[in-house]
Amino acid sequence: MRILIFILTFLLLIGIAFSQIILPPAETTFTVSTILLRQLPPEEDYTGTAQFLGLTGDLNYLNIRWNAYYYTGEERDIGVWCYLNCPNPNPPIDSNCVGYQNCTYLGPTGKHSCSISLPKYSFKNINNVTCRFFDPTNPSLEYLPYPNRTFYSIKFETSVSPVTITVGEPFTLPINVQNLGFLKSSFTTNISFIPSAFSPPVLIENPFSSTEEISYNQIASTFPRITFLATGNASIEIYSKSNIEPVPNFNTACNSNADCPAFAPYCINNRCWAKQMVTIGAGKKSLPEFDFFGIIFILLIATVLLALNFQNKSFKFLKK
Repeated sequence: MRILIFILTFLLLIGIAFSQIILPPAETTFTVSTILLRQLPPEEDYTGTAQFLGLTGDLNYLNIRWNAYYYTGEERDIGVWCYLNCPNPNPPIDSNCVGYQNCTYLGPTGKHSCSISLPKYSFKNINNVTCRFFDPTNPSLEYLPYPNRTFYSIKFETSVSPVTITVGEPFTLPINVQNLGFLKSSFTTNISFIPSAFSPPVLIENPFSSTEEISYNQIASTFPRITFLATGNASIEIYSKSNIEPVPNFNTACNSNADCPAFAPYCINNRCWAKQMVTIGAGKKSLPEFDFFGIIFILLIATVLLALNFQNKSFKFLKK
């Protein structure tokens, strides 16, 4: 009986002791929903390729598109800030990019966009767009690294198509211009003959001409007419430029070569031009139909026409 009383007393004391222990505060674990981006279809970007940030626009606006969502699939708001040409678009981007053009969005997840009006594109340097995606209820939750796109406002390349040449017969020299820039543009080409002691006389008709307006990756051509008056090789200088004129938010003018981009490094009459040199020639068996007097007559005409051509404004223009 005494043993039973002792055991009951011992158990009672232990219960009292445990009742005095203070439990720590409860801890709750929250699951943070990650922000993700889906690629956009090709038609939503100026390049016609799938991108996470789609860019479209012109001199009046720059439209930035995306498809953002939460990993859990929950339907709630998402915040977006997009900056144009911020030199340091790294965290914290909102303080690093103060004063630079931007657009914002606060709304449901999914495919949406924001626009920058009268964007200040760079003509000389490459442009960049950087966007910050964040959770408005927890702004420290961001999509990192920040999505970024780089692009040239204007960029182009020129090439020359192969031609067949017969001495004394005019032929067209297709000059192809490919648009590699963000903005639609038409282009002007200007060609001139570079005479030397060993080159044959060459006549050029319509040396100065323009293409139609084309979009990114499209190609347009100009077709100057050239006539070789004797056999041999001739050097032809081809200048080309975009026809987008300066506007308040986008300056395509130049005062010196230092103002021009690398792909069009020559400042002529306050516009930046690209230059390409090509050599074309006519073979020795190209003139069976001309006798001696015919050749002399053609050479006399060529001398007169060349003198007139050198007085032409287009040639003066290129020599400045």
